[in-house]
Amino acid sequence: MANMLAPNGQQKQKQPAPPAQNQQAAPPAKMTESTIDNVLNKVAKYVDEGELHLPANYSAQNAVRSAYLALQELTDRNNKPVLQACTRESVVNALYEMVTQGLSYTKGQCYFIPYGDKLSCDISYLGNIAIAKRDADVKDVHAMCVYEDDEFTYEIDRGQYKVLTHKQLIGNVVPEKLLGAYCIVDFNAGHSKTEIMTMQQIRTAWAQGATKGNSPAHQKFPDQMAMKTVINRALKIDTASTDDRALLVHRQDAFAANVQADIKQNANKSSIGFRQNTEEATDYTVVDPQPAQHPDPKTPADPDPAPQQDLNNNISRQQNPAATQTLGPGF
Repeated sequence: MANMLAPNGQQKQKQPAPPAQNQQAAPPAKMTESTIDNVLNKVAKYVDEGELHLPANYSAQNAVRSAYLALQELTDRNNKPVLQACTRESVVNALYEMVTQGLSYTKGQCYFIPYGDKLSCDISYLGNIAIAKRDADVKDVHAMCVYEDDEFTYEIDRGQYKVLTHKQLIGNVVPEKLLGAYCIVDFNAGHSKTEIMTMQQIRTAWAQGATKGNSPAHQKFPDQMAMKTVINRALKIDTASTDDRALLVHRQDAFAANVQADIKQNANKSSIGFRQNTEEATDYTVVDPQPAQHPDPKTPADPDPAPQQDLNNNISRQQNPAATQTLGPGF
């Protein structure tokens, strides 16, 4: 082939081919109608075979469909829809986690939170209450905050707290003077259990969460968030140690493996089309924490692993035979 000459008679230099651009990673597979149907069919199969027991009056289909409708409105911290940012497998497992626990997203009993490209279903304090009433024979749950100048006394009997007195004036309720919170759990059998946390313990628990206790809710409503935290701690042992709950977790592992196998075998056929329902869909933006800070997508967004601290620090005591302790400004 003859060499090409430039207008000045000189040979043209052959231009090198432009480097191939890096190919972008394929986006996560979209959810399809067949994928959702597989989840519901698997749940129905386990229920029919007696391997999964859902709560009475709980509709898995309603819970999954309404949750999926709400998921279409959720975004991660980059304002990207979670159904595009998260893998299909993690979305399926999050939906299954909700169903096996017998919870409803639309009732505020759980949250869907993306950690990187993984979607996690985290149980809220309302979900913990629902599970406790269903599985741990809990009758009712009461929580209250303690402020400076409150008259608050409690005793410890065989390692168990017992609130003796709590008198509070309306003028004491000042967010900046919040000292702590307590929760009393009443059981159907007649006994009760009490958990008490200082603000130092509560803030330590908040620091383990995605927002480190700096979310607008923590800043504007510390009393409500403090009560949620102490409720979660009070119900932690009771809900996690029941036999039925352990059975559900065991079934979940086996079921999750089957669902993931079905996902790989079934190719996308058609995108799910749900009619947008603004009354059910929540206009809510979730926060995507740093994966390094929360590597396990199963870990709750606002865990409560803070060790039991010495409540005797900065607490004035009443010296009496009942070993009653009075909670002072150091609580």
